[in-house]
Amino acid sequence: MHMLQLHFAHGLTQIREKGNGSWFMAHHNRNFEAVDTISHFSTMISLIKTRFSPSFLVRGIVSQIFKDKFEGSWIYWGDVPKDVKDEWFDEFNVLFKWLPKDEDNIIKSFNSKGSTSLKNALHKVRTGEGEHG
Repeated sequence: MHMLQLHFAHGLTQIREKGNGSWFMAHHNRNFEAVDTISHFSTMISLIKTRFSPSFLVRGIVSQIFKDKFEGSWIYWGDVPKDVKDEWFDEFNVLFKWLPKDEDNIIKSFNSKGSTSLKNALHKVRTGEGEHG
């Protein structure tokens, strides 16, 4: 079972896989009181130029997919095997839908986000950012 937790200024959003391809989303306010739930969802997304819309939700989930599934020692996005990238994109595709005409550009933007996320993560490791002492 998969679960993503996204922390926003206004609270927390949890997305959990319930099984059989079913997903559950719960929004919590700052006091962690449930304020909204959605079952069996996928969010329609689009691109504005090369950016996902709604960007805040897509950006957080894409980053979380990479963090949860990153099991290699790749230095560059180009080093990540295609089957691994496909697995990450398949998980993304469970949560988001788009118009067929946008498919190629969605894939390009997803890969661009992956490249940027990997570069940023490695920068944090090299500089010691995020280390707790």
